[in-house]
Amino acid sequence: IFTPEFLSQLNLLNFCGNYGENIVNNDFMAMCDYVTKTNPNIMIMIHTNGSARTPKYWEELAKVLPERHEVNFAIDGLSDTHALYRINTDFNKIIENAKAFINAGGNATWQFILFQHNEHQIKDCFKLSRKLNFRKFVEKESKNPENFYFNIRQTLKKQDVFIDYIRNYPKKIPAKNVYLVPWFDMNDPLLLFRYRTDST
Repeated sequence: IFTPEFLSQLNLLNFCGNYGENIVNNDFMAMCDYVTKTNPNIMIMIHTNGSARTPKYWEELAKVLPERHEVNFAIDGLSDTHALYRINTDFNKIIENAKAFINAGGNATWQFILFQHNEHQIKDCFKLSRKLNFRKFVEKESKNPENFYFNIRQTLKKQDVFIDYIRNYPKKIPAKNVYLVPWFDMNDPLLLFRYRTDST
């Protein structure tokens, strides 16, 4: 399906396992190798829980990916909380796989979904991501309905920080009057706030 002519037109190829884990596909390594050799300038993004395969596999994967690549490891806490959401995964195994990938030259992102059961660990996870040389640390809100009110509280905390910023650093906003404008994000069922000024 992915002919050389088709691949040559792509700037980005995103592997996101909505219906399963990419890495367990026995042909996944060969697929990445084929894409890289066909279009070396392409950007490959991979989303994974990182619990499958061995450190050796992850070392080899880092070597077949193009220069422009990013692997998002979904790690939602530390050893005592991660598997509460990522059922049947092993935190220590994921860390070993991620370390092997990074040490072999791979570009890794630590993706952290925020829940009530892991919010107290976000700082420790961030510190660990820096220690292990993850390129980025990304915090995401859970889309689970059971987490709805927790997300609202988190949003209000951010809103309070934002309002404080406006009040205490007016010189950073080029306008005399600032208005908080409620808006609704269709991808996130929360009432959020952006600001507009008297000049917008």
